[in-house]
Amino acid sequence: ASVHIDLNAFNTLQLAHLNNLNTFVPKAFFKEERLPDYLKYNIELQPDDYLVYDIIAGQDMVNVYLPFVNVNNYFIDYFGVFQYHHFSSILLEKAFAEESNHQRQAIYLHIELDSIYLIAIKNNKLQLANLFEYQSAEDIMYYLLSCAQSVGFKKDFVLKISGETPGKALEELLDRYVENFQTTSI
Repeated sequence: ASVHIDLNAFNTLQLAHLNNLNTFVPKAFFKEERLPDYLKYNIELQPDDYLVYDIIAGQDMVNVYLPFVNVNNYFIDYFGVFQYHHFSSILLEKAFAEESNHQRQAIYLHIELDSIYLIAIKNNKLQLANLFEYQSAEDIMYYLLSCAQSVGFKKDFVLKISGETPGKALEELLDRYVENFQTTSI
């Protein structure tokens, strides 16, 4: 059975690009005319690549990224006007909004089918944001603990999990190695 959703029935349409073709730039160093300079050391850019950026609400940072232009063009042709952002911008804004009333160490783990996005925040300041591919619960645990260690978090950090259901194997590992975790909808 297939499901048909009439996207034209919505007032606004937003598209989120989920890829590792992005980098965060402090606002103080950001210049729109230098977009290729921010990405050229992380990804191989082509002369005709279309680069864009999201300003992270409430933070002094900008997310520079390479969107999937073919997907954007399809949406323009089919739906007309729409908004798009990088998925990490949306995730960061929601994490910062949730952390705004706290002075703590927190890691946000967003699970997709074959990748995870990890965001580490300490006292409302971004410590780390990265996308990793995984194949097993042990891979996720490795990236999680490695990231926590690299930013100096001990076992006392708060872990918020969103996206796909963690699964029994990952939950058992989390019970063993993380003191405070919860599944959330971000």
